[in-house]
Amino acid sequence: MANLQSLLLLALVPLALGCTSSSSSQGTHTLPPTTGLVSVCMTSTGTEDWAEIDVKVVGVTLTPQGGGAPVALVAPQAGPLPVNLALLGRATQLIGSLAAPVGTYTAATVTLGSASGDVALTASSTPSPGFPQAPQTSVGVTQLLVAGAGAGPTLSLQVPFAAPLQVAADGNAVLALEWDTRRPGFLIGAAVPRMNAVFWTMDLGGVLRQRVVADPAGMALLPLRGTAYKTDASGKAFQVSPTFRAGIFPSGFLPQRVGVSVDAAGGTWFFDVDAGTRQLIKDLSGVGDALPGRLVSVSGTLRKDGTLLASRIWAGTGMYLDTQIQGRVVRVNPALGLAAFDGDGFTGFACGASGFTTENTLFTAPALEAGPGFLAAGNLGLGFTAIPMFHYPSTGNLVTLLAVDIVSPDFRGKVTAVDGNQVSLSFPSGTDAGALDAVLPFVGASTPNGNDPSGAPLLGFCWWEAGSPEKVHSGASSFTTAAGAKVDFGGTVGALPATAAVHAAWGNGANPSGWSAQWAVLETLDLPAGTVAVPFAVSSFGLALPGGTTAVTVDLDASTACYRVSLPSADWYAGGPNPALTPADPSAALTQGAAVQVFGIPQANGHLKARAVFQCVYHSY
Repeated sequence: MANLQSLLLLALVPLALGCTSSSSSQGTHTLPPTTGLVSVCMTSTGTEDWAEIDVKVVGVTLTPQGGGAPVALVAPQAGPLPVNLALLGRATQLIGSLAAPVGTYTAATVTLGSASGDVALTASSTPSPGFPQAPQTSVGVTQLLVAGAGAGPTLSLQVPFAAPLQVAADGNAVLALEWDTRRPGFLIGAAVPRMNAVFWTMDLGGVLRQRVVADPAGMALLPLRGTAYKTDASGKAFQVSPTFRAGIFPSGFLPQRVGVSVDAAGGTWFFDVDAGTRQLIKDLSGVGDALPGRLVSVSGTLRKDGTLLASRIWAGTGMYLDTQIQGRVVRVNPALGLAAFDGDGFTGFACGASGFTTENTLFTAPALEAGPGFLAAGNLGLGFTAIPMFHYPSTGNLVTLLAVDIVSPDFRGKVTAVDGNQVSLSFPSGTDAGALDAVLPFVGASTPNGNDPSGAPLLGFCWWEAGSPEKVHSGASSFTTAAGAKVDFGGTVGALPATAAVHAAWGNGANPSGWSAQWAVLETLDLPAGTVAVPFAVSSFGLALPGGTTAVTVDLDASTACYRVSLPSADWYAGGPNPALTPADPSAALTQGAAVQVFGIPQANGHLKARAVFQCVYHSY
């Protein structure tokens, strides 16, 4: 996503606040008849370049339809909630159980801490080529400027709703907030050779929006971590006081407990990390008495009453769950049975490395227990949001990898082939410049696939373009045409295929014992900075890249963002301004020979459809 001196990174992150039922025995309190529950959720498009994009959420309010005082869901008095936007990666963070007055709401306001140190960045262990920040290094406080953050300690982001949020008595509404962290201009970095440092600007404008969720059970939830409390009289449910941690930020929590139920029909896997045991349970008899006061991690689905239906429960003591790795797969070596993860405080941690044994490795996915062969079969891809779970022995140095809990399987890479039946992707392995391939058949046409932005149910495969989740296209046929497009710059650059992030489903009828393509996002190409070869006229211009011999036509429309990005040159000294980003007029910015970076999607006619265009201006100070 970066060139030699600028990184333009777009990310989509959902923030979810889960709620407990007001009347169920699994809930934590009884609400008055004029009050309902709201489950707030967060998700992301993921990022290859960052292991941590840590922010502190200090408040979330709802705006009533027709006016009135904002309704607080998360109050500043509760303390900041640390969230790592880089780790959400199309998964959903469940935060807590929250009450709101019955009514209709048309917008939300999310308040972030913007004081020095309230935002933290740590580079991935395997960033993309040309990324200006060294792998696994943190950005210093003085090297980061948050645009729009003034002298005050907070920064508020307004989120108008695509569809009104209805809060009903004794009901649970889902407020899903997406952080578009892949948005071009979200993060811009400029290297200053003389200072041996990189300076970053974060622009949060336009990165947060609502996603309509009709069925909360369809969300891929990150495990809920916290402290367990007593079980209820049914013997099939207990409560969790959730805690939240991101990077170096201390743990935060909401003074609200979440109800968790065991799956009495299909069973829930219960892992006792202290004892190193696992068992399939359908109630809490035999384990419930030992739960209160223990740290737990709960994987499951959010139910319509706001409680969690657990598929896996991990229980331990001491440091175990407080230091749990939670993040994205960044390297895979199937032959060696090795996978590496970027997570909070564990950037680049490798399962199978020295000091760890994988003899008892169990890889888990929906309806799957496959053992170590699951990795060797190529079923773990880069970009997967996954949670490695470990057993820390009381003596000795070897730590056993018990499982990899796959939360959101997202294959991301170049489209090497696509037809009406399947899509093939190629992506780096993260080891020795190797490459991995994935061939994913499309899910069956009758497969339920969530809902479109209006809430209408979707069936079969669907897709959209990066930055436009509201424009959902159904069917493999239209995706075959769009994803098969290329742009050809000639020379050493050559023809560049489309890139896509494909969300996979396990065990669909199209591939009963493997992954199938459930939905996909066509993403912008990772292009270096180039020059304007043909000046802008009407709605397009010609782009030339270093090493190329042919100018490619770049088309702009009303949705294209055009910016002027000011970057320091090599003689920049301390005291000069950080990188700056301002809107630009295409006719004035895209002149002959201007330095530009384009984020666009190949089209069937060989053109590049621009999502964003940046005129790069280098200054001396």
